[in-house]
Amino acid sequence: MRFDLKKILIIILFIAAAAAAGYGVYYFFFKPAETLEITTVEEVTPTSELPEAGLGTPTTEVTEGVTPVLPTASPIASGGITQVENLTPTVSVSSAALSGDGQGMNFYDPTNGRLNKVLPDGTVQSLSSQTFYNVEKVNWSGDSASAILEYPDGSNILYDLQSKKQITLPKHWEDFDFSPQGDKIVAKSMGLDEENRWLIVANKDGSDAEAIEPLGNNGDKVQVKWSPNNQIIATSRTGEAMGINRQQVLLVGKNNENFPGLVIEGWGFDYEWSPTGERMVYNAYNMDSNYNPVLWVVDASGENIGANRKSLKVNTWADKCTFADNSTAYCAVPDYLPEGAGLQRDLANGIPDTIYKIDLASGRKTTVGKPEDASTIKQITLSSDGKYLFYVDQATSRLNKMRLK
Repeated sequence: MRFDLKKILIIILFIAAAAAAGYGVYYFFFKPAETLEITTVEEVTPTSELPEAGLGTPTTEVTEGVTPVLPTASPIASGGITQVENLTPTVSVSSAALSGDGQGMNFYDPTNGRLNKVLPDGTVQSLSSQTFYNVEKVNWSGDSASAILEYPDGSNILYDLQSKKQITLPKHWEDFDFSPQGDKIVAKSMGLDEENRWLIVANKDGSDAEAIEPLGNNGDKVQVKWSPNNQIIATSRTGEAMGINRQQVLLVGKNNENFPGLVIEGWGFDYEWSPTGERMVYNAYNMDSNYNPVLWVVDASGENIGANRKSLKVNTWADKCTFADNSTAYCAVPDYLPEGAGLQRDLANGIPDTIYKIDLASGRKTTVGKPEDASTIKQITLSSDGKYLFYVDQATSRLNKMRLK
């Protein structure tokens, strides 16, 4: 027999592999578990006691037994979140304006067709014994003695709140405003022909109407607002063209005065008079402002017309401002504006406002307060004693009050 070393090696390797596999089966499946010895460790007394984990430690000292109170909205405006009171919780108001005594707000109630007044404490008083349904707009005289009611079909009624009488005004008159004394009105008389369209002044009952300036086909460029100093009755965006970022706005007097025009840095012009009529705060947009409105102030009386014009560097509209005096304004300013809001104001709908106090001489701005309900403010009015800011919430059309003092 021949000795075959190769076969012997193969047999040995096979036997070794079988033995290893058998041991593995024994180790994992049949070997008894070992008993572990438990060693007792002596308790060690800590050198200092650690606090238990919790929800956090307040940064201010907490008196034992007293629950910390989180900051809340301030009842009086002091620069932060401020409490507001809804004066008309069940009514969406229309055409709100400061009452003649300067302490409350007049408004039209579309639900019952009444002219009402609401006091700072929320008390509502009726100003009319009659009901006027489906009124589109109410124009109040400054002394609250009269109101002109405009209807969607063009009908117009002057209602005397003292005598409780009403007078029908011509149907082709529109865009009314009262004189500072409340005895006269200015309006646009829009005849069918362009040649018969005029800016007119008349007694408040419509008598003694006088044509002041022809409107032609530019009626939409004329804004009717009688100045408090009785000089200007309207403005007209029909001045000289001054490039893509500028325009000239003309001031219209009631006696055909030839006032100099105002140079406006942009478009979308709208304005409000200061209490004395010496100044005008207006808004305009241009390319440099990303087509968002910017507030400006300018002298607009007598020989000073056009003087001291400067940007207030605030992005809002003039109709969101109210005056404390000739040098101070309160303005509701959106927290942000998307580009192009000056072109399309609806882009600002739903954006919360913060109220600022603006020094018109220096341009200095201070934060007054932010309504606790994050309102978008449609209209803002200051009471004559400076205690309250009244405003209409854009989303609800409810009339609200913020306390300043």
